[in-house]
Amino acid sequence: RERRATLLVVVVCAIIALFHGGASVGGFTAPRRSIAAVTMARASPSAARVPEPGSVDPGPEPESTRLPGVRRDLVSRIGQVPSGLVDESEALEKSAFPIPAEDLIALTKAHLADQDLANGTNADWFADDFRFVAPVVGPFGKDEYIKALSTFELRKAFPDISSNYHHFRVDPFEPNRVWFSIKFTATNTGPILGRPATGKAVESPVQAHSYTFNERGEITKQTIGYVLDKETGNTGGLGGAFGLFYAIGYGLPFPEAQPWTPSPLYGALMGINKFVLGVLKPT
Repeated sequence: RERRATLLVVVVCAIIALFHGGASVGGFTAPRRSIAAVTMARASPSAARVPEPGSVDPGPEPESTRLPGVRRDLVSRIGQVPSGLVDESEALEKSAFPIPAEDLIALTKAHLADQDLANGTNADWFADDFRFVAPVVGPFGKDEYIKALSTFELRKAFPDISSNYHHFRVDPFEPNRVWFSIKFTATNTGPILGRPATGKAVESPVQAHSYTFNERGEITKQTIGYVLDKETGNTGGLGGAFGLFYAIGYGLPFPEAQPWTPSPLYGALMGINKFVLGVLKPT
């Protein structure tokens, strides 16, 4: 029990160190752009405006030579839009938050770059009411988070770790929040948790992260490690440090650090459901 408690403390520190001291972003230029240019990418130019729910956006005319490998009946439906589609640009333009969307994204990238330069200890970005939240670990307050940052260094175990940051966008429902995605790639060439290097490569699923800012440009909340597709990568569907440990064969000895498995009750219910559906299936 004492060993498991010690392991848990180490893992908590590992997770925080991983997500705060991630890979180098390098320099970047953040030119001023329209809000529309920095929100979620549109599928087509016609999606820059949002038609009435249930209506059909004519879009480009389907032609016999267009998308030749795609079924014709599906091509003919291009331009339809679902009801409830949010016009992100319009929503952000109505925001009363004083920092524009493009500048929030620039602040996010600056923090990611700065944390690498500061070796993961750039705590001056955090507001006094800062909170750190992950799927399993947290929430932590500012002081608790900062203290944990200095206790563990995953870079010694994974010197080539890269976060592969991408898909930065401002939340139209929380216009002071920036979402972005990461996909860890790394090789375990250094010792970890008192165990030798394995030489194994890691590829994580894409994970969603976010920073929430106050009007001073300080970070009030950081969320990390929310896996988008558990079937990708080689971490057993796990995000963060749990996924890294699992991928190199050092999975930690508690359920939260292992690939998801259904509980006996849920598994039994799903088995009954599958049986019933099989019986009722038309012949």
